[in-house]
Amino acid sequence: MKHYIKESKNFLTEKNINFIENVLLNGNFPLFFTNLTVYGESKPSNYLLHIVQNRIENTTGSIPFHKLINSPFYEDTIDILNNFCKSVNQKPFFFARITYNFTYNNGTDKVEIHQDHEYDHKQIVIYLNEADIESTTSILDKKNKLIKEISPIKYTGVCFENLPHFQKMPKYGHRFVLVATFI
Repeated sequence: MKHYIKESKNFLTEKNINFIENVLLNGNFPLFFTNLTVYGESKPSNYLLHIVQNRIENTTGSIPFHKLINSPFYEDTIDILNNFCKSVNQKPFFFARITYNFTYNNGTDKVEIHQDHEYDHKQIVIYLNEADIESTTSILDKKNKLIKEISPIKYTGVCFENLPHFQKMPKYGHRFVLVATFI
């Protein structure tokens, strides 16, 4: 069975790169501690994140879209995501979650195998820094057999369908990614 997995490079504009280098990677970007890498995981692992847009399933009742936005960096982040989506011929109806994840050697080898939502969606991971080349993203089929392993190469993005996946934690340095899901 053929699965949807698309990688892209060279989709960022000069404005996007400037935002990444001078805002996200400048050492002053606000990141927040969490020990919940994957909802329901048996062994939580510590990492830092910046939620740009809250998960739609974490809201109660009918909430206006603007209430999902959780960051002053929303517009710049959406611009990056839209440029990536154009490069892989995707047209999101709406984003279900957007976050920046900062992982490091925390004593855990990898994040548990998971899918980001229980409903059908597509996933985007965009690598923002030079990271430990072994801190890969592994995409699996529905039987948890490896389909593709993606190296964390700066300014590369990948989009894939709602498939099980996991990330290996960096053995040195850190891994900084933009993660989004969409319908």
